[in-house]
Amino acid sequence: MVHMYFCEKCNELTDTNVCQKCGGQTRVPNDSDLCFVCDLDDFNRSMYVDALSNNDVPFVAMPVHGGFSQMNTPNSYNIYVRYDSYVKATEILNTIFSVKENEIKNVDDPSSVIDRAVKVIVDRPKGSVHHEHPDIVYKLNYGHVEGVMGGDGEEQDAYIIGVHVPLQRLYEFYGYVIAVIVRKNDVETKWVVAPVYGGVSPYIPKFTKEQIAEAVNFQEKFFDIEIVM
Repeated sequence: MVHMYFCEKCNELTDTNVCQKCGGQTRVPNDSDLCFVCDLDDFNRSMYVDALSNNDVPFVAMPVHGGFSQMNTPNSYNIYVRYDSYVKATEILNTIFSVKENEIKNVDDPSSVIDRAVKVIVDRPKGSVHHEHPDIVYKLNYGHVEGVMGGDGEEQDAYIIGVHVPLQRLYEFYGYVIAVIVRKNDVETKWVVAPVYGGVSPYIPKFTKEQIAEAVNFQEKFFDIEIVM
């Protein structure tokens, strides 16, 4: 780690003896100094602090003043950790939020898709109603994989599993494809994407075929499907 200096006013670390944020004098940090790591919205804050807890990293999550969301939660949180945990905390942060999308060579071949990192743009949040079939209520967040064309000539559809709160429309969700739903009586497939949790050694939540089938049944019950993992 590069030699760091600490600003008591901003709780910021810097590599100079002058704070880049307030211009004040900095000092050599103590292990117990509470250092700013990042600012995250409520959903990403929840995922990050879970990972910190799983890796035994103490933290403080402070709500940022300036309004609340429609769900009456703060718009964002500042995350702080002790200086002696700062390196581990930033490694965990980079592991979770630096997922690089992998090239998909053949969307029709599940082996080319599973375990690939993708970005899903949320079209239909959990709890929303299908625009053409009002009897279908989405039990999962659902969207499309940007830049990947599916069998129906539209961008590839994907279910997001393992996230229990509704995500906003157009939210950019990064995760890994854990399964492909092959519709035997349709031209398209559906991908199942799970988030990344953990820290230095991240893990993807494990789901069985039976659990996936139950989770997507609200829509896939109308098709003859095979789940490939």
